[in-house]
Amino acid sequence: MSERMYQGIIGVLVLIIIVGGAVMLGSRKEESVFLGVAATSTSIDDAAMSGKGAVNVSTEAVQQGGAAAKDQSSQANMVVAAGSDSVSVFDQPAGMTVAVQNVSISKPGWVAIKDGGWYLGAAKLSPGTHSNITVDLLRGTKTGSAYEAVLFYDNGNGTFDVHADTVITKADGSALSAAFLAK
Repeated sequence: MSERMYQGIIGVLVLIIIVGGAVMLGSRKEESVFLGVAATSTSIDDAAMSGKGAVNVSTEAVQQGGAAAKDQSSQANMVVAAGSDSVSVFDQPAGMTVAVQNVSISKPGWVAIKDGGWYLGAAKLSPGTHSNITVDLLRGTKTGSAYEAVLFYDNGNGTFDVHADTVITKADGSALSAAFLAK
């Protein structure tokens, strides 16, 4: 083979690498933009500021949550406790709601669903033990992704605000939460 042919082959390989890298970077950029838009438009803080962030648990929501929890009865139950406060949740189908199996909370508070650094929704809780709580989400969960159900004490204003309400912590200082997968 001639030197010109080698240069041509190398040129084509370089072009393939450049195009492949651009496609990969482009897909990462689109994902970042999507997550930024979703997080900006669905931030629970923004919704809470506008009065839309508080999600109350209705009888219908509890019944729907009960059905979802029954569907997940074969899944491992994650229970995390701190003192008298605890939360448990199953792995469950992806969607616009999350079924939290059980919550015990000693003060008025919230169970909030966390996706990385963003909160997707929260349900208000009175002190006591609650079963089959349905949390409506501002943005649905995605199949194969991990999420957390995190407990907060309300600051007294009755509206969920991740910056003003107090996250309940365990003895080690970490947030009282239970992880689950969207299937």
